[in-house]
Amino acid sequence: MDIGSLVRLRIKTKDGKSPTVQITKRLFNEMGFNVGSRVFMVFKVSCVELI
Repeated sequence: MDIGSLVRLRIKTKDGKSPTVQITKRLFNEMGFNVGSRVFMVFKVSCVELI
């Protein structure tokens, strides 16, 4: 989902969870992500927002 200068992505994990992440459009384009791309997620626990 395109939200201004950010892109919101839903990630499917092996255990069936679907966390949503936001990255900049620039990073999205630089990384060449596509539907079905395999990714490795790393994040700071203090940056997690439960909704």
